[in-house]
Amino acid sequence: MDGAFTMAEAEEMLGLRGGGLAKNMRANGLRPKRVGKYRVMTLEQIERYERLTARPCVERVAARPRGWVGVYAAADLIGVSTAFIHKWTRRGLIAAVRVGHVNYYNPDTVREVGERLRQPAPGGWVPLRDACGGADRDSAAQWLRNRGHEVRKYMRPESGQRILYATEAAMREWQAHHAAYTRGRKLTPEQAREIRARRAAGEKRNALAREYGVSEAAIRQIVLGKTYPEAS
Repeated sequence: MDGAFTMAEAEEMLGLRGGGLAKNMRANGLRPKRVGKYRVMTLEQIERYERLTARPCVERVAARPRGWVGVYAAADLIGVSTAFIHKWTRRGLIAAVRVGHVNYYNPDTVREVGERLRQPAPGGWVPLRDACGGADRDSAAQWLRNRGHEVRKYMRPESGQRILYATEAAMREWQAHHAAYTRGRKLTPEQAREIRARRAAGEKRNALAREYGVSEAAIRQIVLGKTYPEAS
């Protein structure tokens, strides 16, 4: 078929890999054609896909600047995924240009972001996983953000992982709220066992939360066995 490219060729033109192009096309209202046993894209479809998924901060140029690297090499420089490179490029922290259908990245700005990622937490900040105890960290982080507190990711020196941190003052406020919210709403092991059985039978989490007077996060913790393990 003249003027058509196989999915593998199209992915190479777009700087993609992993076989996810067809799924991304459907998500953007496009559908590859089938010719024999191959799915193919026309040049018009490739250009339309590129417009729909264009990175607004990436400038088009005629040729790759000397020393600039592709997305996989950029990701390997600092040991992250390509999605991470795209995210920080959209934020304007990594310099990038587009040549044809491929992005190229300034390795100096990539390394600067890598150095930023390796920064430990400043004084007065504590890991959410330590301060929350057995409570749900994501729920705590959302509660803090809703009240104007900053929640950031920093590298934990002991593990080398980037995890969520908040200030000690913010965590004390959350702990006071959490203690007041859960006081008087303790469940018995029999109730926890009943909740697990009813969730296994398909009952909705929000309905159980209303009935037992606890949060949906508490229901989730019970089902996962993180609270009331004696009721398992």
